[in-house]
Amino acid sequence: MNKPAIVISISALILTLTLTLSACSSSSDENIQNAKEEAMETGRSSGAKVNLRNAITAAKYIQTRADSTDFSSVTFEALKMEDQDISWTQSPLDSSSDPSAIAVIDITNDLIVFQSRIDGETTSNCLFVELNSESNTRYGTAIVNSNEACPESPNSENGSDYVDSQSGWLS
Repeated sequence: MNKPAIVISISALILTLTLTLSACSSSSDENIQNAKEEAMETGRSSGAKVNLRNAITAAKYIQTRADSTDFSSVTFEALKMEDQDISWTQSPLDSSSDPSAIAVIDITNDLIVFQSRIDGETTSNCLFVELNSESNTRYGTAIVNSNEACPESPNSENGSDYVDSQSGWLS
């Protein structure tokens, strides 16, 4: 092999290695970005669920403190006073809602319905928890476009209707 052919072969090898490393690097950058996005989504999902659990705890604490078997002592104002770390609201959540917000969708002597929201790029998951005076807790989900407000109840067509386990929270 003559000298120019060796130089061309070495140059081709260096170019191939450079392109391969570049592809691996950009693939690695893409993998890192995907991992970051997945971690953020997991964090948003966990935060929404934790806030719902805190809302349940606040309601049950108010009920227990009142020595009541129903929710007559649990009011919107009492919930706001009990857990001031939650951003409480009385209307369904939308894309402008605080990420820590909990909506009190329904509150009667026998029933309380809370809602939280996990916003994604194109869709949002509206998580629901229903407490009733018979000590049942049920969970559900509705999936909406990210620019739409959450409905007032779960939707089995694009989420899950109420079920007795937190598997009803699709996220």
